[in-house]
Amino acid sequence: MSSEQITTEYGPISADFQTAKLSELCVEKIGVQTGPFGSQLHQEDYVEIGTPIITVEHLGENRILHDNTPFVSDADRDRLSRYSLQEGDIVFSRVGSVDRRSLVRKAENGWLFSGRCLRVRAKRDLIDPIYLSYFFGHEGFKNYLRSIAVGATMPSINTKILSDVPIYFPELEVQKRIGKILLEIDDKIELNRQINQTLEQIAQTIFKSWFVDFEPVKAKIEAKAAGRDPERAGMCAISGKLEPELDQLSSEHYQQLAATAALFPDELVESELGLIPEGWGGQRLENLLDLCYGKSLTKTERRDGDFPVYGSGGITGFHDKPLVAGPGIIVGRKGTVGALYWEDRDFFAIDTVFYVVPKNGATFEVLFYLLQTLGLEKMNTDAAVPGLNRNNVYRLPVPKYPKELMEVFSKTVGIVRGKISCGLCENKTFATLRDTLLPKLLCGELNFIEEVA
Repeated sequence: MSSEQITTEYGPISADFQTAKLSELCVEKIGVQTGPFGSQLHQEDYVEIGTPIITVEHLGENRILHDNTPFVSDADRDRLSRYSLQEGDIVFSRVGSVDRRSLVRKAENGWLFSGRCLRVRAKRDLIDPIYLSYFFGHEGFKNYLRSIAVGATMPSINTKILSDVPIYFPELEVQKRIGKILLEIDDKIELNRQINQTLEQIAQTIFKSWFVDFEPVKAKIEAKAAGRDPERAGMCAISGKLEPELDQLSSEHYQQLAATAALFPDELVESELGLIPEGWGGQRLENLLDLCYGKSLTKTERRDGDFPVYGSGGITGFHDKPLVAGPGIIVGRKGTVGALYWEDRDFFAIDTVFYVVPKNGATFEVLFYLLQTLGLEKMNTDAAVPGLNRNNVYRLPVPKYPKELMEVFSKTVGIVRGKISCGLCENKTFATLRDTLLPKLLCGELNFIEEVA
């Protein structure tokens, strides 16, 4: 490709690229397709097991999110077959964040899409679907699409608007090379995301084993009743190892494990919380933390910076000054009630969230996983706008955990959280690389694609 560029509605594009309306690059009649009308599919049609149907909430960063998808029966799947998805389709949000789009991968073959979405199905002999999905992710394209959306209160697009957008593209082989480079970066991001998800599950499992199910205590009780060594039984419960494997551990590791096991008693006693480890007792959650109000920070007040701004839905932007020193825990107060976020960096908590201040020896690691077990998301107290009353949270009864055990847990899980943090940093770097490469590839500033082929 040459380095000559033309000026387009999306910014500079390589002069070597061709252009066509999206509809000219898509399968006839169904190439740009809106989802089923509400009259064709009702919420009561959803079933426990069946074919997933995706909506706007399932559109991630060019990837469909699999969590919490509703399902329809085989009969409804067949009835709505014209709204079926194929690998290589691209799904857009039709309302709200109209620039959100996701590429359909093999795992979503045969799924359905809802009436709040639009499906794009490319003619593969003209346009590579992967290239097209990344073209849709170009910031200039996204800005343009938002500018031509209609609707006074809620932006929306329709098949006509999307069909008419111009697409710029090189020859097919070059499209595929561009798509491959960007897809490989996204695959690395996805792999890190999956690893982090596994690490989170490991941390949750350790918390549940130690502080909810009291498995080391139960193991000691069982061993004592059977005339075996309760301390070694506790070590097995903590480490997941069999007794013979304990003898294979290094002396240092063995001593550390034994010291941790010794922090658990070998009896359970009755309490207002049910059976709890002997000597722990009960307390109110207010003994372990303060929930502090965030501060108003409108979008017009924000200045470009590195500090994430948290609302109840998660990160809503960035600012040049933090309100809270990290690490920290953010709790949804208004809107997404009880949502929990861990943040390693200094951050700004706005007035729709609380941020957590530990006290009396509690640690962030213990509190983060403890709060996940308390069902805060079910504690809405306001009818109009969902809200979380912190006094109700303070009154929740929890066991009185030994400080030494909380410290050991924090040290153990701190290693896990460190790996999660590394994964997040890597993904930030990968995303920056992808977003930097994309406009350079489209404007012809980088033409190494032909050289590396």
